[in-house]
Amino acid sequence: MAVSNDAIEQNTAQALGLAQGTFTISGHVDDGVKASYSVKTNTGKQYACHVTGGVSIVGRVVSEPVCTEEGKAGKQANTNAGSSSTGSRHATPW
Repeated sequence: MAVSNDAIEQNTAQALGLAQGTFTISGHVDDGVKASYSVKTNTGKQYACHVTGGVSIVGRVVSEPVCTEEGKAGKQANTNAGSSSTGSRHATPW
């Protein structure tokens, strides 16, 4: 399932704590339910990111982006700024 550029931009802005328009997305490649892409901020930071998409009972859904800052191998960017102290987020069942 292809993930729209609008959904990717909106979710990436929230996940990285950036305002929309302060970064560019390039290299968007859809591979089934996963979309991979690169992010470059106006301050020069670069991230390799991916999201997954699917269809649920409420319609199309897109996961939170998983982004790793380039040049910092093994360290994932804080893409869950609003998560609990355990560092994980769980979907709320309906």
